[in-house]
Amino acid sequence: MTCVRCNKTEKITQKLGRCQRCMNQLTVLSILSWGIWWLFFKEDPRTINAIALMMAACAFSGLLSIHLVMKFVILLLRKRNTK
Repeated sequence: MTCVRCNKTEKITQKLGRCQRCMNQLTVLSILSWGIWWLFFKEDPRTINAIALMMAACAFSGLLSIHLVMKFVILLLRKRNTK
């Protein structure tokens, strides 16, 4: 991604769930890719284009899910530390 904060850290565990810009980009990419797949490829999902777009959409959605899980884990840990 193009985020300066993400490019500074090397460990993936330091990146996940901390950058709102990256999560916004993944949200937009997920919505667009699933929407395009639904509009153009739901009738014939076995074409190469449909499969490639579905794989990209799954990758975007999966990475977004990991970001969201890590964000909630970080929030829970912060709440526990403040008590």
